[in-house]
Amino acid sequence: MIKQWNRDHFGKVERRIADILLRIKIIDDAEESEQLNPLLLSERAILKCELEKVLIMEEIFWRQRSREIWLKVGDKNTGFFNIIAKVNKRKSRIKRLVIEGRVSDDVNEIKIAFHNHFSAKFVEGEEDRPFPARYRDCLLTPVDNEDLVKPFSELEVWQAIRQSNGSKASGPDGYSFEFYKKAWDIIKCDLLKAFDDFFLAGTLPQSTAHAFICLLPKRDPFETVSDFRPISLLGSLNKVITKVLFNRLLPHMNTLISDYQFTGKRGRVIHESCLIANEVIDSRRRSGKPGAVIKLDIEKAFDSISWKSILKSLTHLGLHSRFRKWLEGLLSSSRLSILVNGESTGFFGMTRGVKQGDPLSPFLFNIGMDILSFILCEIRKEGLITGFYINEESRIGEVTHLLYADDAILFCEANEAEVRNLLAALICFQAITGLQINLEKSRIFPVGEVANIERLVEIFCCDWAFLPTTYLGLPLGCQSPPTAHWNNIVAKTQSRLEGWKGKFLSPGGRIVLINAVLASQSNYISSLFLIPKNIINSLEKIERDFLWSGTREREKLHLVSWELCKTAKNRGGLGIRDLEINNRALLLKWHWRFATERGSWWREMIVAKFPNQQSEWFSGRSSGSLGGSLWARIVKLQPDFWKLTRIEHSQGFWTSF
Repeated sequence: MIKQWNRDHFGKVERRIADILLRIKIIDDAEESEQLNPLLLSERAILKCELEKVLIMEEIFWRQRSREIWLKVGDKNTGFFNIIAKVNKRKSRIKRLVIEGRVSDDVNEIKIAFHNHFSAKFVEGEEDRPFPARYRDCLLTPVDNEDLVKPFSELEVWQAIRQSNGSKASGPDGYSFEFYKKAWDIIKCDLLKAFDDFFLAGTLPQSTAHAFICLLPKRDPFETVSDFRPISLLGSLNKVITKVLFNRLLPHMNTLISDYQFTGKRGRVIHESCLIANEVIDSRRRSGKPGAVIKLDIEKAFDSISWKSILKSLTHLGLHSRFRKWLEGLLSSSRLSILVNGESTGFFGMTRGVKQGDPLSPFLFNIGMDILSFILCEIRKEGLITGFYINEESRIGEVTHLLYADDAILFCEANEAEVRNLLAALICFQAITGLQINLEKSRIFPVGEVANIERLVEIFCCDWAFLPTTYLGLPLGCQSPPTAHWNNIVAKTQSRLEGWKGKFLSPGGRIVLINAVLASQSNYISSLFLIPKNIINSLEKIERDFLWSGTREREKLHLVSWELCKTAKNRGGLGIRDLEINNRALLLKWHWRFATERGSWWREMIVAKFPNQQSEWFSGRSSGSLGGSLWARIVKLQPDFWKLTRIEHSQGFWTSF
């Protein structure tokens, strides 16, 4: 019904525009020969108001089809959205596929291949799985649990809806969060009744538990069914309920998730993991002791994790039985259907894996990955492995592993016994969770002189490489990112630009795109590394050319200086972000965080490596060369931070900055 309404009404927007323009033209032509009567004047005014509404509908229509969410200006850019929608449709269409060693372009055969592949992937056998006998027990208190299983209120349901992005693709029922926001007063009674039913039953009606699986290519060009990542499009009621449950869990995330996991913990950011990893490697190098860094590759992580291990973990963590029943009901009632070229291939059940796109999935996956963290901590306590120390001289701040979702990096001594112990720990982890470590894609990186590296990789059944490498998309184990890494950022920015069809954008739209996308391309690495001047010049040249011409195929005259373009709008400029200033501001932010985030793990590690007995407001400095320490380079910017900072003294305490 939703799709038919969209096709019959919203989808015919171009015809409505043409009809309105024709009627306005007829009235305008009549006005040239005689004075219009009040009735025609009123009709023309109404038509013009209607035209404005329909033009807005047209822009929304193409923006939703294009899936471009960055443009939030009142400028009409339907040409841009139209061409992006066509490009997206062409890129996502699967015309042929390698099936059982041969190329097939038969649409039905392709559908069957995807259906069979994913219906088998999400199914687990009946066998039971082992579980650690001494797992982390009863972390939640009775008060915590009462908060988790209290009756659902109208306010928390509305807050979950209001927090959600209304422009995201809808699931099988066709309703988006934008619909829920607009129709809240009409539907809230029925929706709250559905929540009451879920509170008692713990499961969803089968029709509302359906989800589409959208296929995103992992590489270009794609060849086989394994080259696609499944992203779930949940039914609207399912998504609202999971969002409410996620919000209830949010205050308890830091208790439930281990300190070594950097996703899901409140107040943590991805760069903290990269900072600590680089600092412990730098400390190890300075000590002169050999060591090994191991990057793990986990296969199909979200799709293959065992529900049994997740639910057993939650039981040990002390999660209320009713809340566990809700989670189990949401998992077991799920039915999936693969979308191939926009067409459903039929629904099937699932008995393992978590749905990417479900608000609860990251939390459930982290609970499973924490089993690895627990095993590694246990064997460290038994003296079977030794990590790297953030301060090797004082032997404080030991780090054996860091986790970010399914990205895992391990640190150990470069000897055969520890590598064997790690391999045994990973085999136990696989047996408990159902996750598989792809040893062929995993790597060992020697730190210092490791004479027996060939023997270590033989034991671990993987390959090895020299540092630096990348971790979470950032350089790891180097003094500063190599030239190739910076050039790659420039190339990626340029390649993204070529796909944006900038000639269809107005100048206002290009400015929005530059600030929202082009400038933010470098933000990720800018938050931890100082960008070289020549790279900033290259990135700004891309921005300049795009601003004035919309494409690199043709160059146009630059009407004003680039410095004026980077000036704030309230001072007569265009408000384009200055990359150099932005880079330094992001690095200076670490000083602010160091001064204010007392008790955070990353800060404790920095204090352990760079102690400062005189003040807690800033860390100590490196006594020798900077080496590979990122923090030592951030500290060099400390004078700039204090130039921009003022401390106010009040009632005997330093109270504010």
